[in-house]
Amino acid sequence: ELLMSRSDFHESLRLAQAARAELAPNDVLLRARLASLECNCHGGLGNFEDAERAAREALALADQLMGLPLALTGEIRARAQFELANNARARRDLKSAMEYAQSALASARARKARRMTSSCLGFVGGLFYDQGDLDASLRYRSEAFEGYQAVGDIHSAAYVLTYLADIHHLRLEEEQALEKSERASETLRLVEDMRGLAAGESTRVTCLLWCGRAEQARSVIERLLREAEGKGTERLWGYRLNKLAMVQLVQ
Repeated sequence: ELLMSRSDFHESLRLAQAARAELAPNDVLLRARLASLECNCHGGLGNFEDAERAAREALALADQLMGLPLALTGEIRARAQFELANNARARRDLKSAMEYAQSALASARARKARRMTSSCLGFVGGLFYDQGDLDASLRYRSEAFEGYQAVGDIHSAAYVLTYLADIHHLRLEEEQALEKSERASETLRLVEDMRGLAAGESTRVTCLLWCGRAEQARSVIERLLREAEGKGTERLWGYRLNKLAMVQLVQ
């Protein structure tokens, strides 16, 4: 779980699968927890079919634990429902995604899982963003940010700051967007999360271009390319190169 929170999905998945291989069939609770962890790892790696399979397995195992307190099963359900919501969103089935996400949020709140509740709030905010409702997105994501801060999860809070910066940019509130993206980047660089840093710096570059500060935008993206060389996937590397190309076109 610690590795997954650092976006090291490959290693987290390997450990979860190795642990599950050692379990007895009647160890249902731990099997359910590991299945929910696997579904989140597959989702992070873009393996949507595997993520959905693991999510449904986690829910089926959780059904076998109906007699146990929600404190034990609520977060398992929330994680699995969250991944089903993520898969539906990737398919652009926003109606199903919202239904799964609201179920995940209810499960997390019933469990009183504060960090998972914040994740679900942020995700629902993302769905409102997809639907063009920036006000609702800002409300949900702001609540998610406050929730992450309350439990000391500065890493996840930095991701939400990136999303809030994007909303401010779309509302032409560039100074607020730059302030939030810079704060996000400071944290993501501190925890060495290149995947998250790339997203935050991409928003920052876009805002700088919009403000006519192309030289500064180029400095930001070129630094990111130096730091990220040889790290991450080819798709993410291509995305970063594309951002540099946009800056070059402006110049």
